[in-house]
Amino acid sequence: MPQNPTPSIRRRAVAILAFAVTLALAVPARGGEQGATAASLIKYLRAPNWWTVHCSAIDLESQQAKAIPALLELTESREVVPLINTMDLIYPGAKTFYGHGYIVNYALDSLAVRAGWVLETITFQDFGFRSGTIQEDALFAAMRERPGDMPLEEAVGPQKTPGPGPIAAAAARARQWWARHGRHWSRYQAVVEALDSKDPRRQADILIWLRGGLSDCDGLEAKFDREIRPRIAKLTSSPDPTVSQQAGYLLKEGLWSEKRMNKVIEELDEKVESGLNCKNWRAELEAG
Repeated sequence: MPQNPTPSIRRRAVAILAFAVTLALAVPARGGEQGATAASLIKYLRAPNWWTVHCSAIDLESQQAKAIPALLELTESREVVPLINTMDLIYPGAKTFYGHGYIVNYALDSLAVRAGWVLETITFQDFGFRSGTIQEDALFAAMRERPGDMPLEEAVGPQKTPGPGPIAAAAARARQWWARHGRHWSRYQAVVEALDSKDPRRQADILIWLRGGLSDCDGLEAKFDREIRPRIAKLTSSPDPTVSQQAGYLLKEGLWSEKRMNKVIEELDEKVESGLNCKNWRAELEAG
């Protein structure tokens, strides 16, 4: 399984600037672009440009169960496509750490791992695609000792690209899981299972997604107060500090809504200098 402790709440401090940029790139993203199919979106997920990959990943997430067979197929790929135009994305494969950024702890240059990243994000499962090699403690220590830009390896040490064996094993676990559960699986039920799990990392991941996720989950808003909120309330007593803190934040804030998202984006408009936007992103790409 990937090596990684429970996600630190401090990750959000490291990620805050890029989170603002990500929001600007992603709005409005709920439901994805009309008419997109999982097969057509996979083509864009294979691209080298981070903006294209980012937008296609959000749209694939919103496809929910429909996207999973195409993603499972891509986990069989052995192709490596290094990302370009990554801004301050922090991932195994990034060359520079700018003192801030958004952590994605997956070796995204591998197409199989890239598919696994989206697959685990959709399902809230841990099949083993996550690298777990970038530790927040190391990033904060590097920021204290040497403010400013630096090679990422100086901050967190050498980044090892996952070998074909571990990637193939993760892909096999994902296929086996889908063979057992795919017929009746829903993303909403995956949310419930992650909250009810005894795994603090899964719980923290789902709580963070509920606070800020941009993709769709059918039934979530309708059932949130009745079925999800009580589970979140229980997690405020979790012995894991990240889980309890994230649960407390979520109870206070409420479910991340499109109305609230748009309000945040309006406030960020003057702060984020970017012409990129995931609205109509495929049409913009195809128009050149």
